[in-house]
Amino acid sequence: MSEQNIPESFNTEVVATGKPLEVWIALGALTFITLLQIIAAVSRNSGGLFVGALCNMALIVGLYRGHKWAYVVLIVFSIGGAVVAFGNSVQKGLVVLLLNAVVLVPILMSTRFFFPREQKPDLRLTMKSI
Repeated sequence: MSEQNIPESFNTEVVATGKPLEVWIALGALTFITLLQIIAAVSRNSGGLFVGALCNMALIVGLYRGHKWAYVVLIVFSIGGAVVAFGNSVQKGLVVLLLNAVVLVPILMSTRFFFPREQKPDLRLTMKSI
């Protein structure tokens, strides 16, 4: 099937806002995880969970705006969170690893959104430039 036969509505490269679909998937998953974290923080009266939710909110804003720091911090937090969770128990570690993968894999798939290729200036001489 050629690309000309595919309806434009099925184009998963970039949605109307200029962000790849993968970024939207990761943002939705991270928002859902943050809401669950806030609910858990309120029910347990845990300051640590509130701090984690605030960090997630900062990541959501950073990823939405396409900041490189948010991309790097997300990778570090995902790896660090899984290591800490596996230190507590294997079950907790697997749950954290799964939730982190739902956010991290789409972000890794959209690396070019955060680190676009630089356009090199055309330095060739043309007859018009002489």
